[in-house]
Amino acid sequence: MNIPEDKIQEIIQAADIVDVVSKYVRLRKTGINYKGLCPFHNEKTPSFSVNAKKQIFYCFGCHKGGNAIKFLMEYNNLSFFDSVKELAREYGVDLPLRDERGQEEQKKFEEYFDITKATIHYFAENLTKNSANKHILEYLKNRNINDSSIQNFGIGYGGGVRGKLIEFYKKGGFDEKKAIELGFLGVSEGKIYERFAGRLIFPIFSHHGREIGAGGRILEKRTDTGKYINSPESPIYNKSKVLYGLSHSKDEIRKEDFVIVVEGYLDVISLYQHGIKNIAAVSGTALTDDQVKLLSSYTKNFYLLFDSDAAGYKAAMRSIEIVMKHNLNLKIMTLPEGEDPDSFVHKHGAKEFLEYVKNAREFIDYQYLVFERGGYFQNPDKMTEAVKEMLRPVALIPDALKRTLFQKAIAEKFKLREKVLEEDIEKFREKEIETRALELRERPTPQETAVQTARTPVVAKQTIERNPLSAFQLNEIEIIKLMFEGDEKVVRFIFQFIRPEEYTLPIHYGIAEKVFEELESGTIPTVNNLKDHYTLEEQNYILDLVMDKHKISEQLDDLLPSSTEATLSLYTIDAVKKFRLLRIDEMLKEIHKEISNTSDSIRIGELVLDLKTYLDEKQDISRIMDELKTVIG
Repeated sequence: MNIPEDKIQEIIQAADIVDVVSKYVRLRKTGINYKGLCPFHNEKTPSFSVNAKKQIFYCFGCHKGGNAIKFLMEYNNLSFFDSVKELAREYGVDLPLRDERGQEEQKKFEEYFDITKATIHYFAENLTKNSANKHILEYLKNRNINDSSIQNFGIGYGGGVRGKLIEFYKKGGFDEKKAIELGFLGVSEGKIYERFAGRLIFPIFSHHGREIGAGGRILEKRTDTGKYINSPESPIYNKSKVLYGLSHSKDEIRKEDFVIVVEGYLDVISLYQHGIKNIAAVSGTALTDDQVKLLSSYTKNFYLLFDSDAAGYKAAMRSIEIVMKHNLNLKIMTLPEGEDPDSFVHKHGAKEFLEYVKNAREFIDYQYLVFERGGYFQNPDKMTEAVKEMLRPVALIPDALKRTLFQKAIAEKFKLREKVLEEDIEKFREKEIETRALELRERPTPQETAVQTARTPVVAKQTIERNPLSAFQLNEIEIIKLMFEGDEKVVRFIFQFIRPEEYTLPIHYGIAEKVFEELESGTIPTVNNLKDHYTLEEQNYILDLVMDKHKISEQLDDLLPSSTEATLSLYTIDAVKKFRLLRIDEMLKEIHKEISNTSDSIRIGELVLDLKTYLDEKQDISRIMDELKTVIG
């Protein structure tokens, strides 16, 4: 979707930022600004400020800021374009599309949303306005689901008469092929059928409230089909990035500053109906990394409440690691055996349920209980397995102090010395760091294509002597010199994070390629075998670096402060970290430059996303390197 720049400015002028923010934050005028409690982090003293004259917001606590478009992007987790569209709709600004191809593509994409919205509406009316389906309403009443909840969550019915939905699509001119992609229709033996026929329908909304799919529950006992079916992955629905009920509960999650994560649709609806609204459900899937990231934008405090059965225990144990690696606060809730949130809250009410919230266990206490019930403490082998499993999520905690305190708690539980646990924690951390490093290295980013253009056409040391050295080049020199210190671990570590083609000086690129070839053949690069692999120019260059005869810069006087293995490793980590951060900073500069020189709104949106990618990468690199340094020393 291509939004003209003048329209973006018109939207910013029309959407008074005080008006926009006031819908979500209670503001009080203080001087020329308006102040309130920041909606993006938990605080007791207002540090969030809105300037009506400049039409911007800024928080002095978490440092988030921007215009009305940016506020909606941050608050509702919207894309740039969705935020613009929402404000345009709210303030009556027409949005013509300039690019015909883009318009056509956006129209096709919006058709998926249109079909989903129409289908969800059809299911809802089928439940509430079709007299033939009164028995379904009775079923819901017997499950203690009231009319308000039915309406609020858009609950519907797939219908008992087959063919009606297909007829509805034909009358409405909806594309059956897209309906099949969305999972509302299916194909079997060449015939189209209605997948949700005869099922109770729970619409699935994105976190900002758009219909993107549905879950369907069978009402009668059957052996030929599952109890629940859900919408498949589609152009608008990715189940790993969606939590059921979040569109309804996100404001309450922010307000209460914790979220209760449950398993099913009815759990969410029943708790919400009883006034417990800071909830979300994973809906039949294990808690994913993307879901945790999404929830963490609303709160850092997680309460997991899964069923008290084998599947529930397994899901909880898997979820612990995912939550802890994001440095969040986690507690696990358990209800009496045979109870789930839906049944419990209807039997005992909200007050008693909240007592269980109050008494939620730390995750290590929950793990201990699960292993104890599983008989793991009856012999040393099983107990060893249990201890290691409990250490794994602790090892993933980025915060060193927090990690140490949990390590201490586990040691006390099993009456072990903390020193005994350190080796396993370090092994887990090293493995995770290696995994993250690999992911980071393989992550497709704009840098993959931009790296070639970042190279500076400079030749050999003569040019180096004549021209001032950039921070890039000084750092590259350090890296090249480190390759010839005779430590295989150092060299392999360098290549784990830096590819030969990323060096900006051609001579460095050539040397790095040959060093890599040596490693691949099982040879450690040293100054003793230079003539076997390198050109004469490269040989002289390497010797000058290693012997310190070639005075490059005063900044390199203390290139290697110590020859000890630990110090060399730490120094290498710092050098590699600097290399990666300098490259990212260069990319960020290029992006900022392009943003300032373009008026194409679609390109601006793409560049903003690139900025976020690089900033995330910068954080990842810093964290990984700092964690490695902690492991080493």
